[in-house]
Amino acid sequence: MATESSRPAFHSRSLQEALAEAAPHLENIPQNLDAISEDIKTLERYLETVGVRVPVSLPMGHGEEYGNTQSGKHCDLSTEVEEFNEIVEWAQVQGKDRWRILYRKVRRTGTLQTTYDGSSAPWSLSWKDAETVTTTPLIETPLPIRLRGFKQLPQLLRTLGEHVTVTRPQLPQAM
Repeated sequence: MATESSRPAFHSRSLQEALAEAAPHLENIPQNLDAISEDIKTLERYLETVGVRVPVSLPMGHGEEYGNTQSGKHCDLSTEVEEFNEIVEWAQVQGKDRWRILYRKVRRTGTLQTTYDGSSAPWSLSWKDAETVTTTPLIETPLPIRLRGFKQLPQLLRTLGEHVTVTRPQLPQAM
């Protein structure tokens, strides 16, 4: 394991400052990953213990891909669009009586239609139904996915708390 005394010295001031910020994280990767995994497991156990059975999902990110461009007329363009959304969620495992912190990847396809009339290029986007590509317990996902999902867990916990909060109406005071 690298230490502060074994860190390189850079001529660039900004690179040296970046190293000072990043090095403690980089030098402790195995310990940090173990801590992240343990926190995910601990949060799952806690939510199971308190009996939370309210599904909550949060977006982790998405990306779009375009392909299969077809040109009907010189000024019309129709392009197939494919979008992937990543979600971290507290949900019931399909087909089981167990709830977990899950990673879900959803794919949806559609068509982007653009027509150019010489002055503007109006477009329309029509989506088809979405399909789940994968659903996996977050703890079992590859490292890059687990790290992105882990960053959403504080908000997932807050959102769960908001979903189960009950505000009792104030009763009128007796005179």
